[in-house]
Amino acid sequence: MSPLQVVRSVRLHQVRHALMNTEFCVENNIHGVLGVAAHFGYVGRSHFARYYKQEFLEMPSQTLSNRRYADYAF
Repeated sequence: MSPLQVVRSVRLHQVRHALMNTEFCVENNIHGVLGVAAHFGYVGRSHFARYYKQEFLEMPSQTLSNRRYADYAF
């Protein structure tokens, strides 16, 4: 794994953690997938979504939907 791939993977994991963490989003006034991605330095939506899907086998919007469903279920 190249250094660039390691950095990208770390950033993607940070994004995933933020997408699943309601408190983080509220504390940092971040809304939606694009807001979280921008917070961690992603500006290109298509590249971000492609890398995210390669890393986690789901789209970032699916991660966010799963969190919202879990928040609603409790």
